[in-house]
Amino acid sequence: MANILVVDDDLNILEVIQTRLEANGYSVETYSDPLEALDVVREKEFDVIVSDVRMPQIDGLEFLRRVRSFRMGIPVILLTAYGAIPSAVEAVKEGAFDYLTKPFEGRHLVQNIERAIQERERSWEAKEPKEGPCFPGVYGVSPKMKALYPVLERIIASDSTVLVHGESGTGKELIAQMIHFNGPRKKERFVIMDCGATPGSLIESELFGHVKGSFTNATETRKGMFELADRGTLFLDEISSMPLELQSRLLRVLQDGQIKRVGESLMRKVDVRVLSASNMDLQERVKKGLFRLDLYYRLAVLKVELPPLRERQEDVAMLAEHFLQNFCAKMKKEPMRLEERATEALLRYAWPGNVRELKNVIEAGVVLSSGPTLSLQDLYCAGLPLEPMGSVDCQPLLEVPDPGGSLPAYLENLEKKLILKALEVNKWVQKDAAEQLGISPRVLCYKIKKLEIDIAMLQEKSG
Repeated sequence: MANILVVDDDLNILEVIQTRLEANGYSVETYSDPLEALDVVREKEFDVIVSDVRMPQIDGLEFLRRVRSFRMGIPVILLTAYGAIPSAVEAVKEGAFDYLTKPFEGRHLVQNIERAIQERERSWEAKEPKEGPCFPGVYGVSPKMKALYPVLERIIASDSTVLVHGESGTGKELIAQMIHFNGPRKKERFVIMDCGATPGSLIESELFGHVKGSFTNATETRKGMFELADRGTLFLDEISSMPLELQSRLLRVLQDGQIKRVGESLMRKVDVRVLSASNMDLQERVKKGLFRLDLYYRLAVLKVELPPLRERQEDVAMLAEHFLQNFCAKMKKEPMRLEERATEALLRYAWPGNVRELKNVIEAGVVLSSGPTLSLQDLYCAGLPLEPMGSVDCQPLLEVPDPGGSLPAYLENLEKKLILKALEVNKWVQKDAAEQLGISPRVLCYKIKKLEIDIAMLQEKSG
């Protein structure tokens, strides 16, 4: 039974289409909110999507672009009023399967759906496992992102190693997740090893495992990341931090498919697809003698270059809108819209922290905003740097450092500012503050301790 998603802000039309399609044996889900429908598409696989062109929040063309950015193979059929035919034609150029002009006969819609399903069955994606999750940081309509999608399709279908290169915050881990969860190993484990955050002395044990008593504090026998990822995917983040003396062991595993636990002589066979990522140029590291050339070639059989956000300006407004509506829903706020001046400021900024920084600024803006729009002032209060000669009437609880410094420190201080603001707004009730921030009370308690926030003292000061 084929699964059909129908999106239209007219509830009567939704009911009519659902009745007709279910009578023809289809499983149908209907949504009047296109943003809500997008969230469902990210989590669930559909065979065909039917969408109206004229809808509030985002129109059918924008809806199509977003769907295709993370579900490239799903046919989208558009429904349009006679006067909106030019928009539908433009949508077909953007990749829509077809369009129908309202009013249309139900049998014509069924025929189009049947044709779309038949063509999809002949496509590559119909042969691949489905239902893999998709990730918002991966999509975009800029030329550089559009050029990336066909490359990713071919990479997903293979089982070769992949090296993802890009600046911090560009979404390297999201790309790795997309490759795994849309590929043939999707039902197996996706295991992450952060080489940059793991002490060099522990990387060997973390990767290959160890036996009890093999070194100090080895109180039990443990499997390593390679064994945990057997039949699945291992993602080695910040591979440039791998100690030189361990690189030869990693190379041997990639060549032979066998690992040996620390303190053990037994060789164990593993079947793992290795994906790696780096924000450094590994070829430069090779020239400096800090990275093995043979390991580089083994890791970079396939290579993905992620462009920084400043080189994909066409995606900034789309990403900002996506994050805005997601955080509104997460924080149980009414849907907001971006003020025109706020959008212009986002487009002018260079985003040294890339997509991660944009996401954090939008999240902070949603928390700090008190109106139906996200204004330029909200963004400045959320940490977006003031433009030359700019001024803003905003009194943050904690000054945010100049983003020209350490990005981790900048983000940590921004997080602290958000937590303080949420606590103050909710009269220092942690449960209510956690709900507003979209996190659990336990996570908030952990962050309060980590960030050394003295609630009793702040309550006393506020009076």
